Amino acid sequence: MSIENGSTVLVTDPGTDLRAEPSTEAAVVESLTPGTELLVTGPSRDQDGVVWWPVENPATDNTGWADEDFLEVKS
Repeated sequence: MSIENGSTVLVTDPGTDLRAEPSTEAAVVESLTPGTELLVTGPSRDQDGVVWWPVENPATDNTGWADEDFLEVKS
């Protein structure tokens, strides 16, 4: 399955950060742990060779951007 708007995704890497903007230089909103469920809230953006997805963490109500390389669609 591929990630799309409305998908529920799981964080796969212990170093994953939820960022304020789609950039590795953007402020960290929240540090995420593997297994954290996120809801994709819109289309992806390609920034500096990274595909970023806008997401919401329902457990904390935080929103931001996550790197596609550290996400997988929840089956």
